[in-house]
Amino acid sequence: MENTVPIRIQQKERDREAETKLMQALGIPRLVAAVLVQRDLADLTEADKFLNPKMDDLGDPTLLPDYESASEVILGAIERKEKIYIHGDYDVDGVTSAAIFTRFLEKIGADVHVHVPHRMKEGYGIHLRAVEEARQMGAKVFLTCDCGISAHEQVDAARAGGMTVVVTDHHTVPPDLPEAAALINPHRTDSLYPYHELSGAGVVFRFCEGLAREKGASVAGYQRAFLDLAVLGTVADVMPLTGENRIIARHGLKELWETKKEGLRALMKTSRLLEHCKDGLRA
Repeated sequence: MENTVPIRIQQKERDREAETKLMQALGIPRLVAAVLVQRDLADLTEADKFLNPKMDDLGDPTLLPDYESASEVILGAIERKEKIYIHGDYDVDGVTSAAIFTRFLEKIGADVHVHVPHRMKEGYGIHLRAVEEARQMGAKVFLTCDCGISAHEQVDAARAGGMTVVVTDHHTVPPDLPEAAALINPHRTDSLYPYHELSGAGVVFRFCEGLAREKGASVAGYQRAFLDLAVLGTVADVMPLTGENRIIARHGLKELWETKKEGLRALMKTSRLLEHCKDGLRA
């Protein structure tokens, strides 16, 4: 018989006084209060935010690094009627990021072309063939989502091809950044954005909300339109369900249930989600 090492679960000693305070203030069972305290959420404000995530608690999107530069590039291209080439990634996070960009930018008048790389033929990241395709179709802006933070060669090639490059990403930031006009990544050491663990779709969702504000659009309407895509990218990329990710997940699941997007409805039908999770998603 194969030898096995017993699993030891370490648990902090219970703080019943802190549990009682949470129970009384928030009207929750002791078991829930105990779990919150064990997760270092004994503070009433933080515990309430965890249990009741609110869209109003999302950070100011203009605090994303290079937000102003990226906004100027994209809105300027729309005004000049220049083509924007959107480069996503092949996984769910990359696809939903590209979908948010494409749908939203088209809605505010952009001329966009979107490219999602083939998993086997192109792999992760930006392929130089995509940069050449963008150059040949006359794109003036090369816009990435869920990739590009380490793409020195590709960014240089896009710039040499006459394009202004805007990178939006959420992956680990390297010591040396590519020479793009804007690099939006909340992991940057100089980032003032209050939450660092957004998915690629989360970064795009928040950035485009800033653009929506600039264009005078309804922020609530914008959020309702794109939360379904943002939650898919967040959950599928296995991001921690804390802070803003928790807000996106809580409200995004409700929007996902009510989505009118034909592709998402078809996926839900094929996965039999509509018949098995009807009550859960509505809750």
